[in-house]
Amino acid sequence: MIFSPSQHVIKYNITPDSKGVCLRIWEPAPITVKRVKPYLFSVNYRLPSEESAKALVNRYLIASGASAVEPAKLPRRGHLRVLPNPTDEIWC
Repeated sequence: MIFSPSQHVIKYNITPDSKGVCLRIWEPAPITVKRVKPYLFSVNYRLPSEESAKALVNRYLIASGASAVEPAKLPRRGHLRVLPNPTDEIWC
């Protein structure tokens, strides 16, 4: 699936390994003079099961203003459209 630059997308990948699964979540962005990697953020989690990884993907969806997806319908690798603005503000 191809997304336009105006669409905000979070990508994820669930990879099985000897200790469970590795979940990687990132938000793609174009490389610029100040951005040397092709993403706004990238996080990696080691989790005990694919089910726990899918539950965490759902938490990212909800935090990004999207609706949760039934875990059984989430593939191991995907693109998720989200709202373009932060859904929470942190005040210090």
